[in-house]
Amino acid sequence: MKFTYLALILFCAFARAQTVYIPAGASIQAAVDANPEGSVFQLAPGTYSMQTVAVKSGDQIIGALDAGGNRLTTLSGAQPLTSFTRDGYGNYVALTTQTQPGRLAGYCSPGYPRCNFPEDFFYDDQPYLHSSVGGGALSPGQYYFDYPNGTIYFRPRNAGDDPAQHKVEYSRIPVAIAGTATNVTVKNLIVEKYAVPDQFGAIGDQFAGDSWVIQNNETRFNHGAGLRVSSNGRVLDNFTHDNGQLGLGGSGGNILVEGNEIAHNNYSGTDHDFECGGMKFAATDGLTVRNNFSHDNIGPGMWSDISSIHTLYENNVIMNNSRSGIFYETSYDAVIRNNMILSNGSMAPDDWFWNAQIQIAASQNVEAYGNIVLVDSANNGNGIMLIQQNRSSEPCVYGPCRVMNDFIHDNSIIVVGTRWHGSTGGTQDYTGLGDLFAPSSNNRFTGNQYYVTDLNSAAYWQWVNLYQTFENFQSFGLDTSGALRPN
Repeated sequence: MKFTYLALILFCAFARAQTVYIPAGASIQAAVDANPEGSVFQLAPGTYSMQTVAVKSGDQIIGALDAGGNRLTTLSGAQPLTSFTRDGYGNYVALTTQTQPGRLAGYCSPGYPRCNFPEDFFYDDQPYLHSSVGGGALSPGQYYFDYPNGTIYFRPRNAGDDPAQHKVEYSRIPVAIAGTATNVTVKNLIVEKYAVPDQFGAIGDQFAGDSWVIQNNETRFNHGAGLRVSSNGRVLDNFTHDNGQLGLGGSGGNILVEGNEIAHNNYSGTDHDFECGGMKFAATDGLTVRNNFSHDNIGPGMWSDISSIHTLYENNVIMNNSRSGIFYETSYDAVIRNNMILSNGSMAPDDWFWNAQIQIAASQNVEAYGNIVLVDSANNGNGIMLIQQNRSSEPCVYGPCRVMNDFIHDNSIIVVGTRWHGSTGGTQDYTGLGDLFAPSSNNRFTGNQYYVTDLNSAAYWQWVNLYQTFENFQSFGLDTSGALRPN
């Protein structure tokens, strides 16, 4: 009898999850509004243009796949542009009905004056740089949006191009799938060209509801982030690339990020000290980042910040990002293990001891072990670095934002070249919370294997704010069980 009742309950639960088929180009929102919570919306192959979907709890938005598993369904936030004139400077001119920008957010790197404007311009699926002036100041590959007059001026990269023979668009819609509904699934979609502000996601907006599953999607050419999740979110097997600011991010408790490829993000030029690159999570408790591939992002490959705690980074491959590989900042209680972290940190030459393969800044109780770290000293990056600064303006929820009780052990650290970069160790410019080098701070390096070009050089270790030879490094009680080998 108990089995019969259980089977009946399960049957009723599945019976309520009806599947609704939505033809290409039809209104997804109309279908969501017309159906109860927990419906499955199966989208057809093709493109759904300029749509935003506010989901209900338990809804599933599912794209079509072909027999090879390729995604066939696209949600696009772009407005096509098809009619052009020329101005007196030779720029092409396109008229729109938009007369003010979307939400402005973020700070810009030099050379990217309007990175914080969310509207992007695309020419044959390539984003152009948003100039702050038009007229004769426009260069090939740039555009200027005169918002009060609803006019876009642009100059093709190839002087002889006729844009009427090319695909020309600008991103106009601010979000694809959003809402505070819980237990939502978004799967098998291509989501592209949304005018997402910085720190928002094309999927998930700024604060998605709890327990979203975002799986097997491709998010690309969205101005802010490709996707964001909140507590109990699951980010699985997505390809998030070529987004304007960030691949993915979020905040909350018990988040899993697994099996994703995160690449070539931050084309808009968001400032590295603001937030950009592969992924950034803040104020998390129980974040797990596992088996991901983060590469070739402009900014850090992976980043935790603002009183995150109980974090695990494991079995990731992180390479060729322009800033740190893994950046753990003003946070607590992390394990960073068994990752391959290679050739990150090329962006800023001689930037103190930032841009390490593993960067632990003003954080405590971090254990890093079993990682393979490779740095080319000529390429500016560093190895595994602890950095203490005055971070008294931070929330520092679980104790002082202080480098203490950090344990770096049993890693393989390979440094190619002899330039005075590629260092491992610690440095500080603030001692108000205590000296990170003092034995009472309990920062330890043990059992690490160093493979270096010059065994006698002091370029590869940093302690008490000085470069050290390996012998001197060991004299502080660091890596006395470690080993030094030629590479």
